[in-house]
Amino acid sequence: MILIIITIACFSIYMGLLFLLALRTEKGDPFLQRCSTHPIVYAAALGIYCTTWTYYGSVGSAATSGLIFLSLYIGSTLAIFSWPLILRKMVRIKHEYRITSIADFISARYKRSESLAAIVTFIALIGVIPYIALQLRATTTTFGILSSYAMPDAAYDVTHYMAWLIIGIMVLFTILFGARRLDPTEAHKGMMLSVSIQSIVQLLALLCVGIYVTYFIFNGFEDIFSKVEHSEFSKLLSIGGAGSGSYMVWITYLILSMAAVMFLPRQFHVAVVENPNENHIKTALWCFPLYMFLINIFLMPIAMGGLLCGFPIEQADSFVLLLPLANNHFWLALIVFIGGISAAVSMIMISSMTIATMITNHLLLPFINKTNMFVFLKKELLKCRWFFIAALVVVSYVFERFLQASYMLSNIGLISFAAVLQFAPCIIGGLYWHGAKKRGAIMGLVGGFIVWFYTLLLPAMVKSGWLSMSILDNGPFGIIYLKPESLFSISLDNNLVHSVFWSMLVNVVLFSLGSLSLDSTEEDQKCANNFIDIMLQEKSLEVPESFYNDETININQKKEIVIGALQQYFSKADVILMLDLCLDSLNIFNKSAISVLALAELQNNLEKVLTGSLGSAAAHKAVESMGLFTDSESQDLKRVYSEILSNFRLSPQELVNKIDFYREKEELLTNHSRDLEMKIVELNEQIKERKLVEKALSQSENKYKILVEHLPQRIFRKNKEGIYTYCNSIYAKDLNVTREEIIGKTDYDFYPKELADKYRKDDVRIYKNGSAEEFEEQYIQDANETWVHTVKVPIKSEDGTSDGILGIFWDITARRQAAKYLKESKEVLEFSVRERTAELSVANKHLHYKITELEKTKSELESAYKNLKETEQQLFQAEKLASIGQLAAGVAHEINNPIGSVLSNTNVLREYLNTYKKQIKMSRELQKAVEIGNNDEIRMLVASIRQFDEEENLQFIMQDSDTLIGEAQERLNRVEKIVADLSCFSMEDEGVLERVDPNESIKSVLSVLKNDLLHKCDLIEEFGDVPNIKCNQQQIGQVVTHLVMNAVQSLGLWGKVTVKTSQMDGFVLIEVKDDGCGIAKEALIKIFDPFYTTKGIGKGTGLGLSISYEIVKRHKGEMLVESEVGKGTKFTVKLPVENN
Repeated sequence: MILIIITIACFSIYMGLLFLLALRTEKGDPFLQRCSTHPIVYAAALGIYCTTWTYYGSVGSAATSGLIFLSLYIGSTLAIFSWPLILRKMVRIKHEYRITSIADFISARYKRSESLAAIVTFIALIGVIPYIALQLRATTTTFGILSSYAMPDAAYDVTHYMAWLIIGIMVLFTILFGARRLDPTEAHKGMMLSVSIQSIVQLLALLCVGIYVTYFIFNGFEDIFSKVEHSEFSKLLSIGGAGSGSYMVWITYLILSMAAVMFLPRQFHVAVVENPNENHIKTALWCFPLYMFLINIFLMPIAMGGLLCGFPIEQADSFVLLLPLANNHFWLALIVFIGGISAAVSMIMISSMTIATMITNHLLLPFINKTNMFVFLKKELLKCRWFFIAALVVVSYVFERFLQASYMLSNIGLISFAAVLQFAPCIIGGLYWHGAKKRGAIMGLVGGFIVWFYTLLLPAMVKSGWLSMSILDNGPFGIIYLKPESLFSISLDNNLVHSVFWSMLVNVVLFSLGSLSLDSTEEDQKCANNFIDIMLQEKSLEVPESFYNDETININQKKEIVIGALQQYFSKADVILMLDLCLDSLNIFNKSAISVLALAELQNNLEKVLTGSLGSAAAHKAVESMGLFTDSESQDLKRVYSEILSNFRLSPQELVNKIDFYREKEELLTNHSRDLEMKIVELNEQIKERKLVEKALSQSENKYKILVEHLPQRIFRKNKEGIYTYCNSIYAKDLNVTREEIIGKTDYDFYPKELADKYRKDDVRIYKNGSAEEFEEQYIQDANETWVHTVKVPIKSEDGTSDGILGIFWDITARRQAAKYLKESKEVLEFSVRERTAELSVANKHLHYKITELEKTKSELESAYKNLKETEQQLFQAEKLASIGQLAAGVAHEINNPIGSVLSNTNVLREYLNTYKKQIKMSRELQKAVEIGNNDEIRMLVASIRQFDEEENLQFIMQDSDTLIGEAQERLNRVEKIVADLSCFSMEDEGVLERVDPNESIKSVLSVLKNDLLHKCDLIEEFGDVPNIKCNQQQIGQVVTHLVMNAVQSLGLWGKVTVKTSQMDGFVLIEVKDDGCGIAKEALIKIFDPFYTTKGIGKGTGLGLSISYEIVKRHKGEMLVESEVGKGTKFTVKLPVENN
């Protein structure tokens, strides 16, 4: 049991530390913030690719199929060489378009298609649920192995509860650090740091067990592999394993792993969405291959070691745990378990967060918009995301419990990889092919998914026992050419190779045909150019400032439209903050009117901001449905675009040619400047970083402005001449004017001359001194006293001279009044305290005297209590002996009867013994005659013996002797039992509790009482089936004796006494019932009082029921009484079965 507690405690501490690190990171701890954005952390987080399938399943794969498992990690390593081209471009697109998921990425490329995003989400969901179930299976199975080692009898129960504990922790962790905000593009620094730590822990744990197996159980790699070569497992060291694979299988595995490392939803989220800087990819280029090498280096030795140690191949997935446990290294097994937990937890958290985001943005939100059902959920999208996170994990666990050991679950890793491979054509084609279109992407994904389902998932369902095997053997409806595992009678190396071949063939062909079947529209070209040319660092043509000067559009009206439209998704405060940020980024925050070109830019910015929360498709639809542009404004925008193009003095064809010319020139210069390429890239990255910093500073400044505007303090700024250059809204409100009316004026325009003179004098002094001042001022207006706290700070120019002043003040009237009230209250309180102190001094002396008296009284009471306890014990024993005295006559009579019978039988046996002696004497004389050979004497003696036998009837004597001895033995046993029961009852009570059979104890008591009872009543015994109880047998016997004797004494000349046992609700019930005279109601409430008796003087002590009641109470039981005068009484004793 202690090992289970240690395991759960270590798991809880580990998760608690991760939780604490994530929490402190999110709270802004400087050190952890720097760590979370370090390139190594990003690279380590990519280790989420290695789940429990790597941790446990790869060992199992190595033990069954040999080296083929390496192809899954070689392929992912080879995919890294494409990262500078593919991953870097995807990260750039993510930053530009605020991509939230792989579904959002694909949707954004193909005209922000909602249907395409929904298809991707559905495919990802189908593939992820079994994959999460696989992680939960590995976690519960390995914990079950540890539980079986530590506590075999209760392993299943502990494992079941541990599974729900892990689920609860993962859901809580994911919600707190992965879905705390609606915008998933915001960096989840706490979660990323946690994931990277879990990847490192997973690696270290696997290295520990690998080193132990390789160098402690065996003597290194050479020893293991040499033993394998000379064993039945030698085929596992060949390419393709034990004859189970070919080079086609290797190629298939390589392709699957190359796609999975970039396009699995969790990998895309970590590698793309959570990437804070494109330069981090450079670190990942060497760090991730190193991680993959280290995590795989010992997998083959562990697998071979398990086989060489004699473990069955069916347990190969658990070799990493079984090998340490088999050698009694529990702590090493515990480290391995924590590593496996790390592999599972990080995968489940990121996957559930990503899939929940995709479900919310691409399934739930479009459903609400199209059906107008559950519209209220638009404002609760974040809570919906929380629900889907929890539901996804719980459904996966239920799925795992349902499938148990099915074929499907054990192979779901590769099945999921094949599903994710369907994303590759539309993603890679979308990044590099201008002709890729939405129709092609939908056709390719749907076609590839259907073929994948038919050729891979359907056979898995059949082999799991869900469907009939005839589908695989004969094809659907008996069509042999449609057999799922050999389409058109073409059989490949295995089912996975077959499915990948056909699904990718259909996907690529449909993707190409669907894209080529339509002409490219302007929107198609725009989307293609935005993605394909994202890496080109071309200088955009600058729009002349004059096009922004035609400010005829009322910004306030547009604000109301935006706020009204977005309030269905966010609170009004969040919408206003979002809108203010967009306005500030365009430098139109303080404007009341803007140009149509600025309105177009505002719409684009709003769409980018909304993309982070709703996804690109929903954001685009939400912005389009606002109706920001009226018909006339749309015409104006087209006119402005035409004028801009005309201003460049280029025809459309000339513009294209000019762009092509510059592209060719750039390519030529690039070819001649390869030696400077790296420096240029670094410079561009620095520029990019600087722009990001400037953007961050701009946003920070905007946040500062928003903060200032909403502060309750009055804030203003003046130049050196005392002219206002800025004030916040609340300052203007106090003066009953607008901010525009204050700017450009002085204090003399708003305040009385004496106040304005004072303010001006203060400002001039602060200019000259060059230091801030802080003071409190009083004003009396309309007989009302007002106090304000003012802080004024000089604004310094670049040469260090003061050229303005920044002021802030706030009303402190309530504080001053409170201070005045506190001062007055303090004086009153101090006087009261002095008076009260004097009173307490007198009371203290009196109290001291009382305490002394109470201590004396306490001592006397303790002595009296001690004497009382001794007296109580004496009374207890006296009452017990008194009961024995009452039984004495009956016991004497009960003993005398069997003793008399024994004496009578003894006299008869003595006569029989004399007869036997005579016969023995005659037999000895016969023996002597035989020895001498005197035949005459022999004949005479034989005749005498025969005559003696007939006269004495020896046959009867022999039978009667046995009967008399048996009766005597029976009566003596009766006496012995009576004496033993009486001795047990009368011995000194030591107060020891022991587990006894209540029925046997009561029978023992009744055997002592039986003689007395036989002459006074009919005794009825009804013993039920009751459990043993923990009690003091002597004390309970005394209680039963008192109750039975009282029942007998309540009878008249004759009556009936019933003793019954039963059990109810954890108690054993002992009932003693009589049909005697009964007890009056006024006496019932006093019968348990000491010395109370209804008997005559000298006939009772009045302690029997009182002592019995106390005994039952000490046993944590109850004694109940029911009585009716003239009908009888029933006493019920309730004793707990478990008496602690």
